[in-house]
Amino acid sequence: MRIRWILGLATFLVLGCGELPSRAAGGEGEPSSEASSEVSAGEPTATVLAFNQAVSDQDRGAALGLLAEGSVQFNLRPSHAGMGTDEDTGLTQDLTAMWSVVTGVLFARLESYVRSVEPTGEQVSGDVATVWTRTRTESREPGADAPSVIEFTEAYLLLRLDGAWRIAGVANNRPTTGP
Repeated sequence: MRIRWILGLATFLVLGCGELPSRAAGGEGEPSSEASSEVSAGEPTATVLAFNQAVSDQDRGAALGLLAEGSVQFNLRPSHAGMGTDEDTGLTQDLTAMWSVVTGVLFARLESYVRSVEPTGEQVSGDVATVWTRTRTESREPGADAPSVIEFTEAYLLLRLDGAWRIAGVANNRPTTGP
């Protein structure tokens, strides 16, 4: 079972990161500076932006609706100190289940949580696409003087299913933070 996920990660990296992005999200080599809430079947980047905007807007249904069935989160390192240190913790987890739990915790616990996403590249090959982003999260706990800010990059693997782009996998280099 574990080898299947390792092969899946290898496939993701080969398809998604095997060559430099051929087209920046905004065309002409410049990343798009505007997030679009309208998702077009021809624009994988719009799906990524809509997903992140839905999370920022605390619209769990819209965010989860942009994930493909069986989608996978690749955990390259634990998100928080003390997590992911067991032998039982795998390299991957179900992306829909993960975001179902994470949004529940974020929406209930924080005053605000905003994901600012800057697309840095997109590559489409038939019904498979990869979108790279620079991501910045700002979360504010009740009573906190300042928000907690984390910056990292993400690679999204998308599939075109029934004419619409859906997120099938996400890998990031998010740093491990405190509990």
